Amino acid sequence: MSEIRTLANQHFLEWKSRLNHIDEMIGQANALHANAPEESAVHLQITNAKQARERIAAHLAEASALPASELPDDAKNHDGLKSSLDTIGLQLEKILTTVFKGT
Repeated sequence: MSEIRTLANQHFLEWKSRLNHIDEMIGQANALHANAPEESAVHLQITNAKQARERIAAHLAEASALPASELPDDAKNHDGLKSSLDTIGLQLEKILTTVFKGT
């Protein structure tokens, strides 16, 4: 396995782990928010976070299937998806804080 592919695979595993953490946070937010109206601000934030998570997951799946010679730049240098995952994680933490305060 090439060095680039090995590094990319390590990054993909890290990103998948971050996605799993985001999934757990979304699950907690949904459980706490279950009785709130669909139009509530928290519900809209959770929906936006889910959509952003899905875009990142699709990009990750696409990138992990590529041969090493065709890996996108963000897979090679690690910063692109990591930054996006960090941003979504922070958004979800803010949502959870809002939800916890409301319960």
